[in-house]
Amino acid sequence: MLGTVTRVAPAQKHVWQRKSNTSASRARRLVVKASVTQETVEEAKTRLLKLGAISCRGSEATTTQMAEASELVAELGEIGCSDSAYLDGSWLLVMSSTKAFRSSPFFWAVGEMMGDMANFFYEAHEHQTSLFGGGIGEVVQTIDLANEELLSDCVVKASLGVPLIGWAPVVSGSGRVKTSASVRIVDETSLACTVKNTALDGGPEAIAPALNGTVVPVSDAMSAINSGAVPEVVFETKFADDQLRISQLPDGAWFVYVRQ
Repeated sequence: MLGTVTRVAPAQKHVWQRKSNTSASRARRLVVKASVTQETVEEAKTRLLKLGAISCRGSEATTTQMAEASELVAELGEIGCSDSAYLDGSWLLVMSSTKAFRSSPFFWAVGEMMGDMANFFYEAHEHQTSLFGGGIGEVVQTIDLANEELLSDCVVKASLGVPLIGWAPVVSGSGRVKTSASVRIVDETSLACTVKNTALDGGPEAIAPALNGTVVPVSDAMSAINSGAVPEVVFETKFADDQLRISQLPDGAWFVYVRQ
């Protein structure tokens, strides 16, 4: 696909440090062998986006489609992130090797706390949100390195009803679940993330409008449960340019985003 990539020694300045938006800093681009052109990189990105589109962000991908997507992710990952300034901004999730809601740092922390039991929790949450036509809608992740913040914004449609009795829910609604977290630099490719709180914004279609604007101090709850410690999870950006970003969690799950 992309071929062999030549890595370039990093500059003296930490690659995760925020740089001024000058023409010089923006001029940095992917550095690859002559056989790996910008055109082939763009082709790989386009193919990855198409796989996400036809597989509902990977949730309905066949084994073959997911294998191809994983190979593209790995090969783009060999190129890496050429400019830390690319990370800032809002990113829309378009493909993932796992459940879309795991783009939120809340589930990163839960996974760290639950260990081997985490998959059971993910499956239970997916089952709960998918009843009576519910599910996960738009998923956006915003990174602000200057303020060391990350915000996850996830649209959730939820329904309440009695399973096996009727085909329609008793009540349904949708809203946004916004989770904020702090981030810190770990090394050239990784950030450590600590969840802070989750806010509910159901809008006019909320199941319980009275809860709109409610802020849940997730960090305090996790600290109380986890012997005073809030889990810190390191995620690595495998590839980033001005259009597309690929990030990966410690368990190998990866996420593909496009800039909004």
